[in-house]
Amino acid sequence: MAAIAQISSLQEWEEEWQHLEEETRTFKQTKFQDYQQKLDEFHSSQKSCASAVNQQKRKLRDFQESLQRFKDGPLSGDQKAHFVKLQTKISDLERKIKDFELSLPSQAGLFLKLCLGNINVSLYNSKMAYKDDYEKFKLKMTVISMVFTILNLYIFNYRIADALFHAMLLWYYSTLTLQEHILMANGSRIKGWWVMHHYLSIILSGFLLIWPDGRVYQLFRGQFFYFSLYLSFVQLLQFRYQSRALYRLRSLGVSKNMDVTRVIPVVQCLHTLPTVFPPLLQRVAGKVPVPICWKMNH
Repeated sequence: MAAIAQISSLQEWEEEWQHLEEETRTFKQTKFQDYQQKLDEFHSSQKSCASAVNQQKRKLRDFQESLQRFKDGPLSGDQKAHFVKLQTKISDLERKIKDFELSLPSQAGLFLKLCLGNINVSLYNSKMAYKDDYEKFKLKMTVISMVFTILNLYIFNYRIADALFHAMLLWYYSTLTLQEHILMANGSRIKGWWVMHHYLSIILSGFLLIWPDGRVYQLFRGQFFYFSLYLSFVQLLQFRYQSRALYRLRSLGVSKNMDVTRVIPVVQCLHTLPTVFPPLLQRVAGKVPVPICWKMNH
């Protein structure tokens, strides 16, 4: 079979074209037909598994309600201990069913439905790759935000440059929120307050984008960009610290694979403040490692 680019006559071109048509016909009757058949079997199996999981959830709820009725009755010491064991079994089975659900198609929540429509947001085998891309996206945008902030503080002093920065923040927080909802649908334990603070960031970024230039804006501008620079620096330190802490917590079994780095609630770390801050300052100077906060509940 001659190379198509080297065809020198119409007769030869027609012969090559007939070969292509025959290849396409053979492909449709063999590989593509087999692919469609396996795809139909896959969707049918998904529906069957989803139906079975829903049935197990209903039965589990019935067992929970039935067990609660015994709690109000008179129980001896041995019966109370047995009751606690039964509750533990229910909790274990509930976690197993939850793991089953994460492997099945996930429906989009309200925010995703408003933005993307009613689509299947399950990532299946690409969950970890998507989560890693999410973490890299946050890190890259933090670096870009820091550079952009320095330029606006010390080089540019134009409203159009500020508007570009605010537009970037609006796009960043909108994209980040979409990604977080997809991660939540695939098993990431991201707290609602964390997502709500991104909703607020979207609204404020939009407000800053349309804020007209004037004396009040100029008074606010310097403070805002100094705060943005400080925040970007803290986020870079936080990302490095939390990525290592998350790795250790995952190794200890405290954290799950789909958990992501985020702000650790202050309440969880209050007992470590006297020991965390001095080593943290030394860590910046490159002297000693930072102790981790052993609990990161999402």
